[in-house]
Amino acid sequence: MFGVLAAFALGAVACWAALTFLRRPVPDDEPAILPSARPLGGLRASDRSQDALLAAFRSDELPDPADALREDQRIIADALRDIAKRRGAAAAVLWALDEDAGGVATPVGSSADDARTSATPAHLPVVSPEDRQRVEWSARNRMMTLEQPAGRPLLAIVPLEAAGLPGALSLHYAPEQRPDVEALRGELGDHARAMQALYGLVRTRSDLARANFRLRGLVRTALTLQATRDPLELERLLALDSLPVAGAEWSLVVRWDPTTNSGTARAAAGKVRDLGIDFDAHVVPADSHVGQVATDGRPLVWADARAITRGADAIFGSAVGIRGVGSLIVVPVRRGEHERPIGAVVCGHSQVAAMRAIESRNLRNLAVIAAGALESAWAVEDAERSARTDPLTGLTNRRGFDERFAQVVQETDRYGAAAALILVDVDHFKRVNDTYGHDAGDQVLVAVANALAEGRRTVDTVARLGGEELAVLLPQTDAGGAREVAERIRRRLEVLSVHTTMGEVRVSASFGVAEYAARQGRPEQVVERADQALYAAKRNGRNRVEVVA
Repeated sequence: MFGVLAAFALGAVACWAALTFLRRPVPDDEPAILPSARPLGGLRASDRSQDALLAAFRSDELPDPADALREDQRIIADALRDIAKRRGAAAAVLWALDEDAGGVATPVGSSADDARTSATPAHLPVVSPEDRQRVEWSARNRMMTLEQPAGRPLLAIVPLEAAGLPGALSLHYAPEQRPDVEALRGELGDHARAMQALYGLVRTRSDLARANFRLRGLVRTALTLQATRDPLELERLLALDSLPVAGAEWSLVVRWDPTTNSGTARAAAGKVRDLGIDFDAHVVPADSHVGQVATDGRPLVWADARAITRGADAIFGSAVGIRGVGSLIVVPVRRGEHERPIGAVVCGHSQVAAMRAIESRNLRNLAVIAAGALESAWAVEDAERSARTDPLTGLTNRRGFDERFAQVVQETDRYGAAAALILVDVDHFKRVNDTYGHDAGDQVLVAVANALAEGRRTVDTVARLGGEELAVLLPQTDAGGAREVAERIRRRLEVLSVHTTMGEVRVSASFGVAEYAARQGRPEQVVERADQALYAAKRNGRNRVEVVA
């Protein structure tokens, strides 16, 4: 990071030296850089723009990136207005061939832009596709062109470098304007050199402001993360702080599970909902772009991400077609370059080239800072989850169920409405064990557990209470809603055929439903009533749902 800042500082010195050089008279025997170059002593109006920028470039008071952008637009627009006025043109436009945006000619400033009242990109004169192609050709081939096709106004183009990128300065004339083409040819090189130096200094200050802003965000985040141990808070902070550090509109923190070779979204910030993916239910596969980064550890950067969002979602591997992603960054979450990733941070923006390589480096630094704290917090979380998980079915065990039940009762009393409990008992399970063996019985329990967990909400809890007895806890659900859930599960099990080592086993289950209304009676009574309903279902023929009011 300090190397980047040093490079920006050196660039600023170089641009200042260039401006100083450009503002002195040029000896006649000095070689010209561009065709028909002339001394710049007569460009006094442009000098005022340069003076304004030099006065604003103070290392002890770097502006906010947004403020710097507005000021830079104003300075560039002032200089272009001066050029257009001196050359009698309707408009002057500064272009860059942005390879990150597909190599097309991208306007970076216009004499029609007024950054005093708007932070939006330059307002441009109407430029036909043919004229834009002429600008691109001139910039790529480093050739000055002055063309006036029959019946069309004059377009003058001179190549330059726009902050290291091939670029051009174009002058657009109205049909009634008739400039002296030969005089214009002699002056264009001077204007191009002045704009090249001015834009280089503008970009240097802008990049320095962005780097300084991101660096402050990194330092602030590092201090916050080191003081946090709760995994949910760590994930939330990482997602939130990724936005300013990467200059993103939305961010997502994904945890990677090497045992299943898949990932889950743990936290999000910004405009994630605009993507149209239900990340609460989505599992990120290994063959997605996010999965690729989380497995091989190599970050991915798309300054122009439009191509990867045109078809099926390759970013997260969902069935939803993502739209509105202009630029995208995916970086691994890991302690060091040679460590195994434990997840990924994904940042996106709707605009093309809004995020580039420098934002990727900042985001990688942030992910490294967060990796140690997240790894420790997730390890503790895994240990606690293991203590609350049934090893056979992977469902919540009795201890975890009791804790969650108490929490749901407390939330129901606080916010009102109701919660419901479904108790489930596999019919004739002893007969399954006696006929097919305990291994087959275990396989049946796993299949039943999977059927119960299928389609559950993220707030629901499915637990194995012991033996063949299971439970489904439904917050913010009344008895009627719980009956519908139980019926769906019953029908799912009724047609289930479990493949075991001893052959096919058909199963069914009985269900007892009870409701807990806010602040109505003791919570233990809910379990008792659900148990009564379960026994009623068994007495009445099994494979049925009973509800006790």
